[in-house]
Amino acid sequence: MKETSIRKELAIMIRNGKGAMLGWSILTFIVVSIAGTFSTGLPAIVAQNRLLPEQSSWLVTEYSIAIALASAVYTRLANSCFMAKLLGAGLFICGAASIAGLFGSSYSALAAIRLLQAIGAASVPGLSFVYVMRYIPAESRSVAFLQIACSVGLAFGLGPLLGGGMTEFWGWHSLFVLPSLLLLPSLVLLPAWASRKEDAEPDKRSRFHWLDILRWGCSLLKLLRLPLYMWRLALQFVVFFVQMSVLYLLSMKCADLSYSAIETGALLTPGALCSALLIWRLGGWIRRRGRDVLAFSFVMAAAGSLLIAWGSSIPRMSIIVGYAAIAAGTTMANAGLNHQVSTKLNGSDPADGLALAQLSQFLGGASGVALSGQALGFYAPNNAGAVYDGLFLSMSGIAALSALYYCVMKKRESRRFCAKSIG
Repeated sequence: MKETSIRKELAIMIRNGKGAMLGWSILTFIVVSIAGTFSTGLPAIVAQNRLLPEQSSWLVTEYSIAIALASAVYTRLANSCFMAKLLGAGLFICGAASIAGLFGSSYSALAAIRLLQAIGAASVPGLSFVYVMRYIPAESRSVAFLQIACSVGLAFGLGPLLGGGMTEFWGWHSLFVLPSLLLLPSLVLLPAWASRKEDAEPDKRSRFHWLDILRWGCSLLKLLRLPLYMWRLALQFVVFFVQMSVLYLLSMKCADLSYSAIETGALLTPGALCSALLIWRLGGWIRRRGRDVLAFSFVMAAAGSLLIAWGSSIPRMSIIVGYAAIAAGTTMANAGLNHQVSTKLNGSDPADGLALAQLSQFLGGASGVALSGQALGFYAPNNAGAVYDGLFLSMSGIAALSALYYCVMKKRESRRFCAKSIG
């Protein structure tokens, strides 16, 4: 099939009545920016509440764990419940919790608010995939996913800068202003979504039943028995482990270096924007040289972490360049692995496969932040600079080993495929 440009395909999507993807992109931007803005504002929260590193990391970890589990639940409920109602409920919970965050100050209140934010915000990543698979024509789905991925990249790029600016000028409570806007689509846009004929009535044969959980568990166990899926799932865990760990560690390191919140955001923004711009080029690169691009992406992440660890004498420059390499590398790795997962699951349900991959990603991010916080709390009081350098060196080693692991597993997979073809 002759390839068309991204802009032409986007125009086709809009002419076919798929302009709602713009709404999904905006919602995705707001939901993802919650993590980016909170990371740069976290040092101010730590200073005001005198939190330990373990406590501060939990505010990030619980968000990732909750959004991972809740997004999988939303995806399954979409088969038996109104999608518009699920989305409206999720946006309302997230928006209401964010409004409460404007007034909450204690650690326990913030922990509860972050948990509710995640439960509500999970409706966007969980249901956006269902919407694309249900309503977008097959020939335009890759562009739809690319549009959402670009929103994610822009959110990670602008999130730190927005969070730093808001924290600097209006205090960390202002971090909850942007997600509180999610109340508006829940109250205004839902009637239009509910009027869709395709979504007017859920499938009566798919009513939610506890047996569905058992069936879903069996399908996931079947997926976990596929070697070609399992090692890619492990690498997706590692990608987000490194990405979220580095973002958390850089925010805390900048605070220890007495950088202001807006300065921290300015240091992180170029790298994240670089990864967002790369997304538009990734499709062709991955199709033409998939193995080389993915291996190189892990090498980039390893080199970026190494530069930050060794560039302590020039911290600003090392953070800008190092995080640019890390953000670009993890973005390429994640996009490439998602592409492989969606194309390799022949005979299996790709929806369950991608849902489990998304769960692995969020859990990887949560684990990385949790372990980084524990390490800072245990070792940092003695020599904070050496601890940061050691943790970044660890991230570099993990990324380098992942590149080697990917090459080995891909080579084994190619040999197995050749053997089957000859046989």
